Amino acid sequence: MGRYKPYKNVPFEDRTLGDLLDEFYSSVAMEIDSLSSQRADLTPDQLERLADLEEMMIVDERGSLRGLSDEESLAVWSTIHKTGDPLADYWEYRSAKGLSVDLDLEDVPPRSEWDKE
Repeated sequence: MGRYKPYKNVPFEDRTLGDLLDEFYSSVAMEIDSLSSQRADLTPDQLERLADLEEMMIVDERGSLRGLSDEESLAVWSTIHKTGDPLADYWEYRSAKGLSVDLDLEDVPPRSEWDKE
């Protein structure tokens, strides 16, 4: 499957948050479409991936921080949210646990090292 790259010729640092979200969610939708068309032939891992992607596309009003107390907002931030991207999931895990996050990291460490400082 080809990846959706509407901003291919735009330097990364010049992309807006909207540009990045557009590319991310369009890529997720394309992958869902591709996997869905092969549903009968998917492996268990691929079916799990499809379920994770479909879950990401569900609008969940409870995820909004608007109107929440400080305690409720903190509960949302301390909840690990799956993104479908291994590196982003690593960062999400560390952030939710209150651990430092190295945004310059390029490779996801083994799961056994996720809690190490």
